[in-house]
Amino acid sequence: MADKLTNTDMLIDGYKKINDLITEFNNTVISGDSSVEAAQARVDADGVDHTTLKERLDTEHKDHATQLADVAINITNPPSPLNGAKSDGTDQTSTIQTILDNYNKVVIPKDTFMINTNGLKPRSNTTIFMHPDAILKMITNSSDSYSIINLRDVENVNIIGGTLEGERSTHTGTTGQHGHCLNIGGSKNVQIEQITLKNGWGDGLYIGEGTTNDNSENISLKNIVVDNNRRNGISIVAVRGVFGSNVKISNTNGQAPECGIDIEPNYSKDLIQNITFVDLFTTQNSKAGVNFAIDKTDNPVSCSFINHVSDNDYMGIQFPLANKEIGGNIRFENPIIKHSQTSYIRSDGWNYLSPHIELYRPTVIVNKDSTATYSHSPISFVNTNTAVDYNGNITIEGLKVIYDGSYVGTGYEIAFQNDSGLGTIKNVRVLENKYSKIARYPILEGGKIEGVEIVKQIEGNNAIPESTTDYYSEHTNAIGWGTESLTLATGVSATKIYENKSLKLTVQNDGTNADDGMSITPPTGETFFS
Repeated sequence: MADKLTNTDMLIDGYKKINDLITEFNNTVISGDSSVEAAQARVDADGVDHTTLKERLDTEHKDHATQLADVAINITNPPSPLNGAKSDGTDQTSTIQTILDNYNKVVIPKDTFMINTNGLKPRSNTTIFMHPDAILKMITNSSDSYSIINLRDVENVNIIGGTLEGERSTHTGTTGQHGHCLNIGGSKNVQIEQITLKNGWGDGLYIGEGTTNDNSENISLKNIVVDNNRRNGISIVAVRGVFGSNVKISNTNGQAPECGIDIEPNYSKDLIQNITFVDLFTTQNSKAGVNFAIDKTDNPVSCSFINHVSDNDYMGIQFPLANKEIGGNIRFENPIIKHSQTSYIRSDGWNYLSPHIELYRPTVIVNKDSTATYSHSPISFVNTNTAVDYNGNITIEGLKVIYDGSYVGTGYEIAFQNDSGLGTIKNVRVLENKYSKIARYPILEGGKIEGVEIVKQIEGNNAIPESTTDYYSEHTNAIGWGTESLTLATGVSATKIYENKSLKLTVQNDGTNADDGMSITPPTGETFFS
């Protein structure tokens, strides 16, 4: 009698048992056995009465083959005739790829397996389980580009655990920037968990376009460590839907942009939409912890970062040139930016019709000055690019500035500055902000300011900001605080806010002459900040 199929059977064992059973059945038929037992054999374990015993066997064969294919196969011990991968320092790319081509679930055990520049290319509906100490390591090479794992135009792929390690310290080439640990291109429904991506010649993780699909979609990143990659920790280039949770990115250095996360589309068709990171931590990255270089896309942008902590990055968050009226929203909620090497949060040449920037309850912890005057400021909005006429579309609400220890600082809490009088600051709201110590003055001068609203600033331990300079010359609809003396150009108005009050006093030039040094007398019992 043929052996019974079991759930622990390997695929090859299942085939053998079924073939033995078919042979036995054929022998029975040839012998003329039409017993009751043969009729009963047409009924399967679920009570289904098949027309013939062959029909039942064919059905169970297919079902069992499907079950066996779904069993996770250890790459060092796959079913015959496949060869097992070895951790002997030799190239294992072809061996592991063959296993991935035949099985939907594979296990990579504790050890190091060497991969060449062809990389591994999992199919759709594949899950790779890696032991926490398993490493897929790139072989030393001189190539401009590679991907240890390349997910190209696939869907429903999971990679869980282990490490993907590049070879930047032994790389024999000097050019290129696309040697990635993990490349997700034009793929959908991808889940990456509990993995380390380190030492890539390019990025730890690249998310962008594929060969046939313009954008990736629905990418999940959970409990990821990204360290010491040369170009970016994570590049987000073309994707609809990224959810990142508990992602740590550190020590990105060597090749520009050198950011923790660089959100930078390549083409006008690229999507940067529904990007969400919760509990992101960036540290010691050579440029920004998070960078938005979105000028190439023609599509609205939507990004949300909740509880981002930047510690000792060169810059915490950067919004460089964006001069397209594409719309959208970029929101940081409860970010903590501390001990940056230069600017903490900086926008430079951000068109006021570009995506709205929201900084909600940001905390900036300052412990030293930086090299540029405006960069002394925890938050800087500057314009150094002649292509942008209006720099703005920014809301800052609930800013808290803390100076470490006895350090007071020499900058400004929020700086609006147009270098060489370029452009105009437009459509900026500064709401309900609190400073633990006022270094000099909460708002720095700009070339022209239009539609800037500053409401209910709350001073901290050092009480009154000090200023001997008027910062409101030629400002239109500017609301803020300063000294009692205003210089108003023809047709220009300005408003004062009183200490600890939300009361406002607006003066309007009569439109005939410039009223230099106009004196404003506050209401009885009120005083200006001075």
